[in-house]
Amino acid sequence: CDAPGSMKAGSGVKASLVSATSLIALLLVDGTPADAAVMTATTTNLDWGNVLVNNGTVAKTDIFTVSGVGAISALSITGGAAPFVISTTNVALGSSNPVSTTATFTFGPLTTGAASTTVLARDIKSGVVQASLTVTLTGTGVAPVASVTAAQSLGNILVGQTATTTVVVRNIGNGDLATGGSASSVNNLRGTIGSSSSVFTGAGSVFNLADSNAGTAAVTSVAATYTFAPTSRGAQSSTISTTLLNGIGSTNSSGTASTVLSATGVAPVAAISTSSTNYFLVGTGGTATVTVSNTGNGNLSGLAASISNLRGSVSASAAGFTGSGGTASVGDTSSAAYTYSFAPTARGATVSTLVTAALVNGNASGNNAATTLTASLTGTGVAPVGTITNTAPSTYVLVGQSATATVSVANTGNGNLSGLGSASNLLGSVAAVTGTGFSGSGGSVSLGDTSAQTYSYTFAPTVRGASTGQVVATLTDGGGSTNSAFSQTVSLTSTGVAAVQSVTSGSLTNQVRVGTTATATTTVTNIGNGNLAGAGSAYNLNGSVVSTGLASGVTTSGGTFSLPDSATTTFGYTFAPLSRGSVTSTGVIAFSNGNSAGTNTSQTVSSVFTNQGVGPVYSSGLSTTSTGAGAVANTPTPVANGSIGAASGSINFGTVGYNKSLTVYLAIRNTTPDVAAASLTNMTIEGFSISGLNASSYSVTLTNGSVITAGGQLVVPITVLGTSLYGLLNSTLTIFTDESAALGGVGDTFTYSLTALSVPEPASIAVVGAGLAALAGLRRRRTAKT
Repeated sequence: CDAPGSMKAGSGVKASLVSATSLIALLLVDGTPADAAVMTATTTNLDWGNVLVNNGTVAKTDIFTVSGVGAISALSITGGAAPFVISTTNVALGSSNPVSTTATFTFGPLTTGAASTTVLARDIKSGVVQASLTVTLTGTGVAPVASVTAAQSLGNILVGQTATTTVVVRNIGNGDLATGGSASSVNNLRGTIGSSSSVFTGAGSVFNLADSNAGTAAVTSVAATYTFAPTSRGAQSSTISTTLLNGIGSTNSSGTASTVLSATGVAPVAAISTSSTNYFLVGTGGTATVTVSNTGNGNLSGLAASISNLRGSVSASAAGFTGSGGTASVGDTSSAAYTYSFAPTARGATVSTLVTAALVNGNASGNNAATTLTASLTGTGVAPVGTITNTAPSTYVLVGQSATATVSVANTGNGNLSGLGSASNLLGSVAAVTGTGFSGSGGSVSLGDTSAQTYSYTFAPTVRGASTGQVVATLTDGGGSTNSAFSQTVSLTSTGVAAVQSVTSGSLTNQVRVGTTATATTTVTNIGNGNLAGAGSAYNLNGSVVSTGLASGVTTSGGTFSLPDSATTTFGYTFAPLSRGSVTSTGVIAFSNGNSAGTNTSQTVSSVFTNQGVGPVYSSGLSTTSTGAGAVANTPTPVANGSIGAASGSINFGTVGYNKSLTVYLAIRNTTPDVAAASLTNMTIEGFSISGLNASSYSVTLTNGSVITAGGQLVVPITVLGTSLYGLLNSTLTIFTDESAALGGVGDTFTYSLTALSVPEPASIAVVGAGLAALAGLRRRRTAKT
């Protein structure tokens, strides 16, 4: 094996061959066995201390010595990191023992702060590390460090005033700690503070500042002063440039630092205004105000109000406005009001005047210079203006109906422009209406500008004729331009119209012959004027003729009617007496309107007719006279062998000899008690007729058309001739008259049974007896047959 204290490269360690003593002496370098060699250094901890950053490098050396056994060796130094630099890395040591060499290391910090690194020194022989040693390199970078600040913002400075501020540069670094540093060396903070610009004025400064912690009496900061003198309101600033030769940050670089100086110019700003209304109620008036306002911010300066307020005076008024003005001292966002009075006497009178505010500061441009402001006070007299109009009802209104009239009150003025509200309205009342047929209560008046109110009144006439209603409107204001009180009377005129009935009745003839008729006409006329109010049945005269209540024999042709104004209708009554005697009838016309009093109400008009049926009265009897036909004065006396009634009856002639004649006298009398014209009471015997089985046996002496006057009579001979040897002679006599008919007309007939027994003369009795016997036998046979 190798000699003690040495190992060949690549040799393994054999524990069984190495004694404990040899094992202790064995060195392992980098895991590789080495020859027994020892490396030492002057120092194993090289410390540079404080070195100025960015100011070149500082070199330090270390002497390495290798002691031991071996051939020629070489020194290898590896490791280390910036800012440390190894100047010597590989050095041949030679073959002497011990052998030494010097290694150089440099330190050049680029930033402040402590730095360290390690390097490995090795003795390498034939590629084998014989010995090694670790060396620690340390050092600290130091530098001046600049701190550039401005004093706190000046804040608010009243325009026209001044204030100062500073830019301060401090050396907060440690450059003077570097080896060989001094207050005037490059280790100090060095540079220049620039001069001002804009509204900040100042000369700046040059500085060379030692460390603040250098423990010397050197100045460690410098301040440059700048003055702020604002000429207008508003925030303002200026940038100050500081040129640094070193001391910027940890790298001790040169450059420029900027500092902003700021402040705000403040000042009062004047504004003037007037009250919004320019309108004043006539008779009341009012006040206007001039307001001086400070819209600025001078008080933010913190100066006394006597300096920073808006200050000056406000003038008195003129030309219709009264007010004394006054002094002004107005703080920020505040105002002062000055009152002026205006009392117009007429509507529409406009007055203008200027009020001047002379202010020692507060110019609107913000330069806090003096300013003069003016405000125009304008006053216009305003007032309600009342107008009263009316609409009349319809010119014509039907009685019983109604129409509406109105009274309108309007405010055509402008009093509300005064801003006084309802106090500037048109005020008053409208009274109730007076006048026949009119009604309506009116009401109060409170009308704003350009508004109107209508009050309604009703005209409801109860009788025909013109009528006028009056309404009084009493207003407490609104009269003309002076807003005075006034009253006005409004007339409402209309006419009640209606249908009016007029009845004109003709009289029926008082005496009317039975069997004839008499007529009378009744005329209904609408003498009213209802159609002036409208057309149609509602405005016409309406009614009907009533047929009930008429006596027997009285009829009417009337019916319903609807007559316009001035129209007429005519209808008739007819009297056709059925018998003699007095007859009373009531003709009724029922009007549903058109009362003759003009009230257009219903009305009944009655006409009373008293009439008499007259005519001849036929009566008859047998008379003893034989004077023949003609009127006789005596009353007929019935004969012993026969009788007749007043009109008809039987006349028995008794016996008449065969072929002989017998005459009786029939007295026909007109027994009417009526006293009337002959044409009404005369009775005409129109004719006669004899009929029956034995009509030829009878004869009558009568002239057709004979007239019997009232109370008169006509004796009519009636003769029978015995034409049969024996037997009854029967016949019927009919008398035709104009009773119950017009004179000479076809009226009543009267019949008489004529009976006579024809007998033979005594010489012929036997013959007659035989004949009678034969007749008797014949009767018996007929009886047996039945």
